Amino acid sequence: MAEQHERTDEQSEPFYVSVPYEDLPLVLVREQRQRRYRKLALLVTLPALVLGSATVAGAYQAGIIGTEKETCVPDRVRAPERGSFDLTILNATETQGQATTTGTLLARRGFHVVQAGNARPEDYVKGVATIYHGPEGLDQALLVQKQMPGAELWDDGRSGTSVQVLLGYGYRRLAPAPPPPLPMPDKVHLNVYNTTWIDGLGAKVGRQLKSRGFRVDEVGPDPENSFNPHDRVVIRYGAAGLEAAQRVEQHFAGATMKETDREDASVDVVIGSTYRGLRPSSQVPTPVPPPPVIDHVERPCTPS
Repeated sequence: MAEQHERTDEQSEPFYVSVPYEDLPLVLVREQRQRRYRKLALLVTLPALVLGSATVAGAYQAGIIGTEKETCVPDRVRAPERGSFDLTILNATETQGQATTTGTLLARRGFHVVQAGNARPEDYVKGVATIYHGPEGLDQALLVQKQMPGAELWDDGRSGTSVQVLLGYGYRRLAPAPPPPLPMPDKVHLNVYNTTWIDGLGAKVGRQLKSRGFRVDEVGPDPENSFNPHDRVVIRYGAAGLEAAQRVEQHFAGATMKETDREDASVDVVIGSTYRGLRPSSQVPTPVPPPPVIDHVERPCTPS
C-alpha cells in the first residue's frame, strides 16, 4: 500500500519546468515569434476584409464599379451660313469701342452684324461673353461661340435665329482666323471723287471701274474738299472695307491707302493731281471667287 501511495505521489508531480525566455533555444524563440505574428495578422486582416467587402458593395450599388461608363458624343452638324442670321454685339465692360471693333472683325469674317454698341448699365458679364439665343438659334449661337472660345450660351427663349452677344470683362480678342479673301469686284461699292481741275475726269474713271465689274454708287467732287497735289489716287476706307480697298488698289499704280472711321465697307476713290490712269487690265490679278466657308458645330449632348 505504501508503494502504491508513493507511485501516486510521483504521478501527481508537475511534468513541466519553467525556463526564462532568454534561455530558450533559438529554434523555440523563432517559433514563438511566428505564432505571435500570425495572431496579429489575423486580428488586422479580418476587420479589413469586412470593411473592404462593405466598400465594394457600396460602390457597386452606387454604380461606380460593375457597370459600363456611359458615353456622350456631341452631334456634329453643318453650321448655318455666317451671314444668314442677325448678330448683335453689345459691350458690357468699361473698354470703349470694344463692341464696334469686334463687330467689324466679325463682319469681315462674313457675319451679318446688325448692331454694335453698349449694353445696359445693369448688365454684367464676368467671363468672356454671354451669347443669347432661342431654341431655333442654337446652331447659330454655337457658330458665334467658335469665334469667342470660353463664351457661355444662354437660351433666353427668343423666337427666330437671331443671336445677341454681351462682351464681358474676360474678353480679349476673337479666335485666330486666316485673313478674309478679297471680295469680287461686283461686291465692292465705290464712290469716285475728282479733286483735279480736269472736268469730267471723275465720270471717266467711274465708267472704267464700272466696266471692270465694280459697283460705282456716286461720282462727283470730293465731299470732304480734300486737296491732293502730290497724290495720284487716294483710296479711303473703313476697317470693315479693308479687303474691298485692297481689291480696288490692284487697279491703280502708286495709290495711297487711307483708313477712316467709317463703319460700312464702301470705298472712296479720290483722284489726285498726279493721276496717270488705271493700270492696264493685263497687269491686274484676275479675281477668283473665294471658296465658300463651310463651318461645323457640335451640339451639346447628355449621357443616355
